[in-house]
Amino acid sequence: MTGRRACLLALLLACPAAAHDSGFSPAQNAWLNRQIALDRMKCCDEHDVHVGVDVVWRVTDAGGYEVLIEGAWQPVPPGRLMRDNPGDPSPWGHRALLFRTGADIWCFRPGEPLT
Repeated sequence: MTGRRACLLALLLACPAAAHDSGFSPAQNAWLNRQIALDRMKCCDEHDVHVGVDVVWRVTDAGGYEVLIEGAWQPVPPGRLMRDNPGDPSPWGHRALLFRTGADIWCFRPGEPLT
C-alpha cells in the first residue's frame, strides 16, 4: 500500500460517518449536531436519527418515556432526554426525535401526540 493510500485510509477511518446526513438538509444536519441530552451527552455522533411519525413513543405510568424499537418497548433513560433550547428551535417543529444505535437510545424528545 502506498503512503498516499494509507494516509487516505487513515483519514476515512478517523472521520465518523454521520448516519443522518443523507436524508436531511445542511441546516437540519447542523441543528442535529448541536443537540445535547440532559446528561450532557452529545446526541448526534454516528447515531440513526428518526423524526416524527418514524418515532412511536408513549408515557409510562411512572411519568417516563418508552419508544418502540424493532417491535419492543425500550425505556428512555431520564438523562437521555434532549435539552430544550428555545433560541435554537427544531427544524421539524414539535415532532418527536429519536437518536439511537440499534436499541441503544442516545437522545429522545417527545413530540406532540398525533391526532
